[in-house]
Amino acid sequence: DEAETKANLDPDLWHQYSYWNLHAYFSCHRVFAASRSVYDSEKWADLRQYYQVFRKQDEEDEPIPEGKPERTYQFSNDVFDPPLDPFQAGEKGRGLKAARDINKGELVFQ
Repeated sequence: DEAETKANLDPDLWHQYSYWNLHAYFSCHRVFAASRSVYDSEKWADLRQYYQVFRKQDEEDEPIPEGKPERTYQFSNDVFDPPLDPFQAGEKGRGLKAARDINKGELVFQ
């Protein structure tokens, strides 16, 4: 039971949590049980801007040693505007659909 697992977790040891410990600690079952809205383009722009600020600050706080690869993040530094539109899929949640005709071999997800 997620509530019991959460009650037995020590927040000071968060870095030792397994995937399912994190799932319980943040009560993910409640988040995923409800329908989530699709972000509009303004919200996505805000998120991209936040990410760029975060990444810059992260690299200033902890520079990457010479010869080491860049840190990986969920987002890319590149500007990529996929030919996709998000939509609400009723009870099934959120989805993606083509915003226009997509050419064979065209990158649609990065």
